[in-house]
Amino acid sequence: MQKKIVQALALLTGPLLQAKNPVVLCSFGKDSIVLLHLCLRLRKVPVLFFRFPKFQEKHTHAYQVIKDWDL
Repeated sequence: MQKKIVQALALLTGPLLQAKNPVVLCSFGKDSIVLLHLCLRLRKVPVLFFRFPKFQEKHTHAYQVIKDWDL
């Protein structure tokens, strides 16, 4: 698992550090939250929360993560 994390960080490093104003689009689903976590390990980036109108219970989770992670 650690090898995959290192590889993912290596892939993200260049684009994240080269971008003038990077933003992470996040739905706070499992894939998005992993990508967000990896990005935040490299650089503090703003997060754009993509909300789905039909999934209100998911919003509760998202708002908690936003609060806990100080996003």
